[in-house]
Amino acid sequence: MKKETHILDGYVTMPPPLKEKPPINKSLITAERRFKTLQRKLQKDPNLSKQYHEFMSNLIQNGEAEIIPEEEDNKQDAWYIPHFEVWHPKKPGKIRVVFDGSATTDGKSINDYLMRGPDFMNSLTGILLRFRQNQVAITCDIESMFHQFRVANTDQDYLRFLWFNDQGSTALHQMKVHLFGAKSSPACATYGLRYIAHQLSKEDQISKNAVEFITDNFYVDDGILSVADPTTAMQVLSKAIEICHGGNVRLHKVLSNSREVVEAFPKAEQISSLQKLDLNTEALPTERTLGMLWNSEQDCFQYEVNMIEKPNTRRVILSNVASIFDPLGLVSPVILHGKSILQEMQTKA
Repeated sequence: MKKETHILDGYVTMPPPLKEKPPINKSLITAERRFKTLQRKLQKDPNLSKQYHEFMSNLIQNGEAEIIPEEEDNKQDAWYIPHFEVWHPKKPGKIRVVFDGSATTDGKSINDYLMRGPDFMNSLTGILLRFRQNQVAITCDIESMFHQFRVANTDQDYLRFLWFNDQGSTALHQMKVHLFGAKSSPACATYGLRYIAHQLSKEDQISKNAVEFITDNFYVDDGILSVADPTTAMQVLSKAIEICHGGNVRLHKVLSNSREVVEAFPKAEQISSLQKLDLNTEALPTERTLGMLWNSEQDCFQYEVNMIEKPNTRRVILSNVASIFDPLGLVSPVILHGKSILQEMQTKA
């Protein structure tokens, strides 16, 4: 990775970390079978079909995928990956297409040939504690993080898939970026983000602060930070956006508990709930960050409990207790009551 990662045409390009080159196989047969199942599903559900086609069209228009030229259609040394839709529980009506890197052919999947890579994840607890440390808090997000990092041309043959061409016929395509669904993608994307931060930054203090933000205060694609004052917040976030832009990585969905900071960024870079507000009269929104609900107006975390309305069996109570995401343990005294009930039920059982 260190030898072959570089910035090409403005994008960070790196190889997928293969243990070995996958052998010639029958993965196209598996992909064709799965694609026929997907076609039937799309025919039965017009809404799913519309969103699926829009998602795939965007991949191609953004240069993240392409139709394979006819002269390479019959290339044997390639791997074909099925794909499917995932519905985000917090974003109803919006799908993401995921490539099934675990789909097997003759007992092997492309994930079996990929290395997971080291755990580059920052400590979630550490990030959240630093977020509560200073007066002015900011959050942001990397747009489609995995897709911002390109795969070397020589390795794109292992990221092939089936989709429709402009005439509506089935055609071979290949991804040009790291996949949602490949086990190596989280490590590769984090490595690529830090590569940008160190390659494109300068020696001034603001750049150093921005690099520290990018390397130490991102959890996958979510960045959160607190600083002493609005001026520092604007400088650090602006510089981070500039550095990432140099590698064609977009930092957006900016939110802060400071109106001064929010107003310093264009509407297009603000989180969508902010874009609809009158900042002079309306309260700042409550948004989810790193799984936590953050009330940016009051600058505090909130907890949302969706109780399952079913008979109080052990399974239902366990689901209710486990549904409260509390990595800092702030509401442990409350959750403890539910755990005590579970313990009592277990004892009597």
